[in-house]
Amino acid sequence: LYEILARTPYGCVKKGEVGIDRLISEQVFAAAYPLHEGDFKLPNPPVAPQSLSLRQILYAYWSKWSCWKRYQPLDHIREYFGEKIALYFAWIGNCTPV
Repeated sequence: LYEILARTPYGCVKKGEVGIDRLISEQVFAAAYPLHEGDFKLPNPPVAPQSLSLRQILYAYWSKWSCWKRYQPLDHIREYFGEKIALYFAWIGNCTPV
């Protein structure tokens, strides 16, 4: 998605009016963030958990229906999604009886 935003013209290409970085520098937008970074699938052959990305860890050990009884990795959730989302999941986890 970021590659598309970086190459999309929004005005005259000859004047360099191309890309989200230019729009940010002209203060049309305050910031731009990709929705996700990296692949969510685990590599094949399997590798050590320390070499996985946050997205892969959350996908493998938290986001599946089969993992609903497990402890929620709130530190990983906070680091990947932000504090508000982590607080939401902490609150839901506290209010939901198991």
